[in-house]
Order: sequence, then C-alpha cells, then structure tokens
Amino acid sequence: MKTNYFLMACVAILFFSQCAVKKTAQVQKHEPIVLTQLSEKIIGDYNLSGERLTNIQYFNGGNTDTLVLRRVEIEKNDTIVNGKLISRNLEKIYIVRINPFTKGKLVNLNSKLMSISFENDELSLVFGPDSKGNYLLYGIRGENKVYYGGYEYSVVSGGNGRSKLYIDLDQIKKYTINKRVATGIEVGP
Repeated sequence: MKTNYFLMACVAILFFSQCAVKKTAQVQKHEPIVLTQLSEKIIGDYNLSGERLTNIQYFNGGNTDTLVLRRVEIEKNDTIVNGKLISRNLEKIYIVRINPFTKGKLVNLNSKLMSISFENDELSLVFGPDSKGNYLLYGIRGENKVYYGGYEYSVVSGGNGRSKLYIDLDQIKKYTINKRVATGIEVGP
C-alpha cells in the first residue's frame, strides 16, 4: 500500500515538473540590428538637423574594443608632526567604460560637433566628422584626450580615441516596374 502511494507521488512529481519545464523553455527571438556609421553624407541625404537628429538612437563602437576613459586626481596633504614634514599623496583614479554599441542620445549640437550621452545628460562625449565625413570620437587638440563630465580624460583603449558613431538606418527601397512587350513595326509595302 505504501509502495502505491510512493509510486503515485513520484508520477505526480514527474508530471508537474515536466509542465514547469515546458513553460520556462520559451525563448524570445530578437531581430538583429544592422548599424550604419553616421556621416555628413547621411546627414545631408536625409536632411537631418535639429529635432530630427535629437530623435535618432545613437551607438558607439566600430571595433571590438571597449572605450575606456581614465582620469587621475592627486590630493596632497602635507603636515608637520614632531618637527618632521610628512607628505601624503592620495591618487584617485576614475575609469569610465563604454562597451561597444552602447546606446546613446544627442544632448547638444554645435555646428557639426555632436555631444552624445551614454549615461546622463551631464556626461557626454563629442563626436565630429573626420576628413572623409565619418563621425568619430573628437579628441582635444587631436590627442587621445576627451572632455567627459567637465573633466579631461585620457582615452586608454577603444580605437585610439577614434571610436565611431553609428545609427540604426533602415533603407527601404520601393520600385515601380512598368513592363510591356514591343509589338514590332512592319515596314511598308
């Protein structure tokens, strides 16, 4: 009798565990996004300016390197104890990592320079066109340094300070086809 209850309990456990597996096995599928590097040509071709540029989703990237920004701040504290000068330096290191293809938004537009935020509106990076018109991370005086949140950071990795700016551009092309068959022309008698 006890064996029957035990067997029924095992069967019930197996039955309900199989139901749970079926419910949790559903996986959502996402369509891949094809990104296009932003360029002056795209801005011109699609007449992008002002509000239209503000409504676009931006992505940083262009290589597999994470964009890493680094800033060092040194606090000096000099004291005299028992006639001895004691100098203490505290180095504070700030590191910002922006992974490839992180979503960003336009927070400021100044001529051709675009301030893109990947965190909040006070923290943004400036992107501008290179000699070919493609938008890249804009360094200070052409160096591997950028302003971020009002501070100067060194670009440690991420395309040598040349991180690219991308947008999601769906190019939908519509065609109208007009087909006909030539009937031929007969030369007179």
